[in-house]
Amino acid sequence: EQEQEQEQEQEQEQEQQQQQQKEQEQEEEEEVDDYRREKYVREDEYPHKWPLAKLKEPPGEMVQGFFPASDFAVHRSFMEKKGPLHWPSYLQFSSDHTHPRWRFQSHRRLKNVIVLLEWLPDTALSGGAGGMGLDAKAEKALKLSAGATTRLGRMFEMYDVQSSGAIGEEHLDHCFYDMGLRPNSDAVDAEAVSEQKEALRRMHFVRGGAHGQELALPAAHWPKMMQEQRFLRGDTGRFWVALSLREAEALRGAIHLAMDTGEPLVPDSRVAVGLRAGHMMIDCVGPPKPAPGGSGGAISFTAAASVEPFPRAPRLQLDSAVSAFRFIDSQLAFTERHARLLLRMLRLDAPQDRRKWFQDVCGCRRRPQNKLINIKRGGIATAVNVEDEYHLLVQAATLWRVGREMSHRQLGTHDLYHAFNGKRDGYLTCGELAAGLAWLGVKVSEDDLHAFLRGLDSNADGLLTLDEWAAGFPLLAESEPATHEALATLSLKPKQVRELFEGATAKKKEFAPVPPDRLAKFKFKLHAHKAYTQIFTSKRTDLREQLTLWEPDVDDRSKLLSAKKARFKVCLGHYAVGGSESPARGLRTAPMVLEVTDTSITMGLSASEHLAAVVEQLLPPPLRYRLAWHSEEHELWVWRAVPPGAAFLALGMVATRSEEPPPPHAMCCVPRRWCVRDAERPRAIWKDSGGAGRPGSIWATGIQLQLMLAVLGHDPPPADLAWRLGTDRWYAVPERLRDLIETVDPRASMVGGGWNPREAEAATTSADGWLASKKLELQARQPPPGSVQASLAQSDNPWGSAPGGGGTVPEPVSPGGLLALAAEADLSSAIPARAMPP
Repeated sequence: EQEQEQEQEQEQEQEQQQQQQKEQEQEEEEEVDDYRREKYVREDEYPHKWPLAKLKEPPGEMVQGFFPASDFAVHRSFMEKKGPLHWPSYLQFSSDHTHPRWRFQSHRRLKNVIVLLEWLPDTALSGGAGGMGLDAKAEKALKLSAGATTRLGRMFEMYDVQSSGAIGEEHLDHCFYDMGLRPNSDAVDAEAVSEQKEALRRMHFVRGGAHGQELALPAAHWPKMMQEQRFLRGDTGRFWVALSLREAEALRGAIHLAMDTGEPLVPDSRVAVGLRAGHMMIDCVGPPKPAPGGSGGAISFTAAASVEPFPRAPRLQLDSAVSAFRFIDSQLAFTERHARLLLRMLRLDAPQDRRKWFQDVCGCRRRPQNKLINIKRGGIATAVNVEDEYHLLVQAATLWRVGREMSHRQLGTHDLYHAFNGKRDGYLTCGELAAGLAWLGVKVSEDDLHAFLRGLDSNADGLLTLDEWAAGFPLLAESEPATHEALATLSLKPKQVRELFEGATAKKKEFAPVPPDRLAKFKFKLHAHKAYTQIFTSKRTDLREQLTLWEPDVDDRSKLLSAKKARFKVCLGHYAVGGSESPARGLRTAPMVLEVTDTSITMGLSASEHLAAVVEQLLPPPLRYRLAWHSEEHELWVWRAVPPGAAFLALGMVATRSEEPPPPHAMCCVPRRWCVRDAERPRAIWKDSGGAGRPGSIWATGIQLQLMLAVLGHDPPPADLAWRLGTDRWYAVPERLRDLIETVDPRASMVGGGWNPREAEAATTSADGWLASKKLELQARQPPPGSVQASLAQSDNPWGSAPGGGGTVPEPVSPGGLLALAAEADLSSAIPARAMPP
């Protein structure tokens, strides 16, 4: 039953890895594949044979031809002194798979690691602690760096909830859990943890408690315990060997023969052998049982003798071995748990050495180099970029501490997220998170803050959504009645920290502030478009399905600053048609482009002085582009735009005929607050059935925009690409756009005591609201009471109220009276048309 449960867990992990790999291929930034080209040779590639009887002896190059994985590397130049990585001694290679001395001679193509030999030369000598860590010499050479010591100190602070200078047994168990130990369900882990605790008690690390003497690990001994890691258990006499396929085939035949005849695999031995493909055991045979009544452990080799089951490997050691050979095999899909195991095994190797080694090995397996260099997320990025596993443990300890504070204070995950997210935009920034953690009483450095956010950020965009935040605390309630109302009124000021989302540090163009009344006159409208330029056509190609890509002919964005007009059309993306017709005929309805109009300009040939500022700030170009899919054979590249910040979205994609990305002004982004999720699923336009290269497909968004989307594979685009505008036409609302566009604050130019902020906020963007705001503005310009100017103006007060009233809403006046006053104040050009007299 335990074996079945283990296999089920392993199958689930494999499915999760496959899904993560698929998502990674779809979402991560990709470049044009560029394989490393070297002068590869195939000399001296002869079969290496070894007697089956040698399996009862320890591994050795002169015995079976096995050599440690710590000797495995590829050929480098003479100037590159860095060699193999420091893998544990239980990881071995067969010389028939890879010869250890090839790295000194020339570049060679590497065989994939497909089948592993799990092997115990003598089951009677296996077991004990020490197999999980490094070799004895490496353990002595390992010293904690200053950074590792600092990270261990921060871990201690998280687990030391009472700030007593010692960690109790309950909190120490959480630390063991974060390191992957499961003492409640794994007997090996339970024994290792129990022995570690007993060793601490023998050192008198205890304190008085409600139930007598309780374990209390002091801060001085904490780094030593974490460095030695005696609580990690592995079999010292167990090995995993990467075999060639012909070796695996021959050995499997020998295993089947032994099972059929009842003969031992290796006479006069207690050898246990198994063949694995990853976690899956293909075939295995255990040692024969001692003869009944025999003395001295005598072994019976008769056909009727029974065979012991194959000894089960310690869970963490098996996971470490499989993860190590997947890393050696240049695979890319790793979970954070597997990355932590890799970091644990490679503690002696610096990140730059791991990264260089991995890239060199990938180059000998025809893996695309540009893709490897630009990997920025996932477990593989952690394994080659992070210094040690303590980075991940600090993150796990912080997550546990935050969850504990939330549980003790009865704070719901959703309630707390909305309280931290002061902008209420559904995207938690580093500054907001830092303020929230400080409010909880959890002290973190900026590095720890970034690591904490990255650990929860599933799509690596530098922001936390509600689902991402809640997924980190699955055992906590979404809302707690006891604190719901208090959190609803909580207001926190974001802290000044470095943000992680793209565009956070981008410099914005500077424009003159736009008066709110002028901004309120800008109209945005989806306009049916008819003129297009063809980008790509499948005519005269070998594509089975027809495809034509089109770019709308809109105003030149690069000439926006010099444009003398009051109306401007922008491109939201390109269009795809499953045929040769233009989008106006080939799509279900005429496609739309977004048109921006300054309605305050009534003369047809007049120019808007604020058009460039409005377009550039509210409809900005992308920061850059990511390659969504490409076909070198047909010279087609489709790009996904990277918005300039979390407040913007890119609704479509653009295509080019070369590998050079399009210019930034090729399309524009729109404010996220103007968009809603598109309920209509994207419609398939084209799939590269039978084409060469990586499979891809072209889709069109909903009926409103019908913009082109491209994805790897033939599955529909993910939900984060399906957006639409909330309406077809609207006017700008200055009060809701203050964080996106710089406007003029009316109070900055006012004197006197007539300004009331609450009354100013009540003014709307309609004509009546604009009139009210102008009355307040002009009323604030009245001279102070008692002055000569006030006495002169009292008899001719156009507002019909006492001068200096300030705090009251002015009485209505006729449009003509307002025009007279506006002319005096030089505001007539900004008066809405509805306020003009007939």
